[in-house]
Amino acid sequence: MRARLIKPGFYKSDTLAELPMAARILFSGLWCLADRDGRLKDRPRVIKIEVLPYDDCDVDALLSDLAAAGFIIRYQAAGERYIQVVSFAKHQSPNVREPASTIPAPCEHSASPIQDTPVPVTVTVTVPEAVAVAVTVPDARAREDDTPPATSDEAAVPDEPPRKPPRYSQDFDRLWRRYPAAGREDKPGAFAEYRRQQPNGDDLDAGLTRWEASRRWRDGYVVPLKRWLKERRWEDEPEPATGSARASPNGHGKPSKLDIIRTGLGVTDDRGSVDAGLGAVAGALAAPGRQPGDGRGPAPGLP
Repeated sequence: MRARLIKPGFYKSDTLAELPMAARILFSGLWCLADRDGRLKDRPRVIKIEVLPYDDCDVDALLSDLAAAGFIIRYQAAGERYIQVVSFAKHQSPNVREPASTIPAPCEHSASPIQDTPVPVTVTVTVPEAVAVAVTVPDARAREDDTPPATSDEAAVPDEPPRKPPRYSQDFDRLWRRYPAAGREDKPGAFAEYRRQQPNGDDLDAGLTRWEASRRWRDGYVVPLKRWLKERRWEDEPEPATGSARASPNGHGKPSKLDIIRTGLGVTDDRGSVDAGLGAVAGALAAPGRQPGDGRGPAPGLP
């Protein structure tokens, strides 16, 4: 593997962010595996050992995702499969001593998925009282702007393919609208995790119903939807709320310190008596000049 550059534009790419995390890591790893022209052999098993040796993932499927998004080209030449990183020469500045690529460019072969290379067609025209003349006619699919990719070593911010608006399934949109507003963030990332997990619709609805009636959600503790899906929390059995949600004394929708103490102690009896006792302890500890065990008698409020 070779040392390559990663620029800030890589982390801010909206198009790349729509792909799974493993695909993003794989994409940066392809730069290190590619030669000075951005080409390498398309061997998913070998690539996985080099880039993602400890992850349980389908590298062949991830490569297909990168190709579909326009970040790489997968093609064949002389019976071999290869990969071309799109605009690699604009992304990187290879060392001048790095050997030239021995892999043919994708534009030299009609197997390229991005565009079809013009195929010459030979037509023999018979002319009376003359020899046959061979005329080469360009294929109708040829375009005037078909040119080989740039080979400049100039370093620049990686070019991005045309941005496509994210398309969300109806089931995911319904989940997004139902999930509490406090956890609705990073919709593209949540959708990617939804596609990865592929939860059963009935199980998902049942899990949401349990969480909507849980103590944690009633008290305002809602994790982001992406994390909720990643940890498969719709399969959990959260603690149900014992009654209607209580308004927090601090007015911020979160439990007070006394609520946290009561939850930690597992206290579920009358709130007033417990709060009064805890308040007395707190007041005694805060009384000036009175410290427990100082020999001056019990502080006010203590038995």
